[in-house]
Amino acid sequence: MVAALVCTLYPMLAVSIDGQTATNNPIALFQQAIHKIQSFDVTISVSDWNITISDYERGTNSHSPKIIVVETNRDAFAIGFGRRVERNWNGKPLETSVIDWKTAVSLHEPLADVLLSASGADYLTYINPHMGQEGCFLTDALNTNSVVISALDTSPTDSKMIGFQLEFPKQDRFQNVFRIWLDSEHGYMLAKFERLVRGVPDVDHSLGLIDLMQVEQFIQIDKDIWVPAKAISYNVASSGEMKLDENRSSFNSITSGELFSGKSLPEVNHEDDGWKQYLPPAELAKAAAFDKAVHTARNHSHKARWIIPGTMGASLLLLVLFAVRTRKRLNV
Repeated sequence: MVAALVCTLYPMLAVSIDGQTATNNPIALFQQAIHKIQSFDVTISVSDWNITISDYERGTNSHSPKIIVVETNRDAFAIGFGRRVERNWNGKPLETSVIDWKTAVSLHEPLADVLLSASGADYLTYINPHMGQEGCFLTDALNTNSVVISALDTSPTDSKMIGFQLEFPKQDRFQNVFRIWLDSEHGYMLAKFERLVRGVPDVDHSLGLIDLMQVEQFIQIDKDIWVPAKAISYNVASSGEMKLDENRSSFNSITSGELFSGKSLPEVNHEDDGWKQYLPPAELAKAAAFDKAVHTARNHSHKARWIIPGTMGASLLLLVLFAVRTRKRLNV
C-alpha cells in the first residue's frame, strides 16, 4: 500500500511529450528529481508582503514591498511516515500540527488534499505544489490522461527554463490552466509555477493569473539533488517570500514516524481532518470560532440548497465544501 501511495505523490512513469523518451524528457527528469527527495525536515522564514498579484502584474510596489508578518516555520515531510508543520511568529508558537501516514490514507480522500498544510506557509509548496481544486500534486497532474500537456516556447531571456502548459478538464464555470518552468541547470527542478483560470464558456479567450511562485535560488544538497533555498509567491490576496535556513534543515534523514505522532506534541487540544494539533490558548479560541462558523455554514447550505435556484445554490455549497476540505487557515 505504501509503495502505491509513494507513486501517487512521486510518480515515476514516463510522460510522452513530442515523442521524447524518459532520458531526455524534461518532465520525466523532473519526476525523477522529486523522487530522490524522500523526506525533509526544514526551517524556513516566511514573509507576508502588502502587495497582490495584481500589483505584480502592474509593477506596482514590486521592488519595495512592505513586510507585514514574518514567520519562522518548520515543515517536516516523509514518504510513508507523515507530515509535521510548526508555525512561529515573533518568537511565539502559533500552531504545531501532525498527521501520520496511516491516518492520512484512512480518510479515503485524495492524499494531496489530506496532506495539505493548514497554514499554507510551508516548504512542500515549492517542491511539489498542490493543484488547488483539482485535488492533486503537480507530479500527479503530470501523470494523468485527463490533463492536456503542451510545450511552451523557450524564454528568449532564459534558455535554461523549459516550460509546459497543463490544461485540466473544464468545470461548470471555469477551467484551471497551469504553466510550469523547469530549470535544466538545477536538476530540472520546478523554477516557476503559475495558476491561471479560463472562463467557461471562453467568451473573450483570455486567461486570468491567480497564483505565481518563482524560485530565486537553489542549493545542492547531494551530487545531483537541488532544492529551493529562496522563492517568492503572489496570489490574489497577498504575496511573500520564503527563505530556507540551511543550518537547521536536512533532507532524506527521517527514518521513523516519531515526529508525526500526537505523542510528540505537548498535548493534543484540537483536531482537524485527521491532523492532531497543539494550539496556544489564543489560537485555540480562533480555531473554535472558525469551527463554529463552518458548522453553521454547512447547516445553512443544507437548508438553502432547496430554495436557492440553479447554479447559485450549487456555488454556495461548493464554496462551503472547498473551505472545509482545504482545511482551516489560522491567521495571526
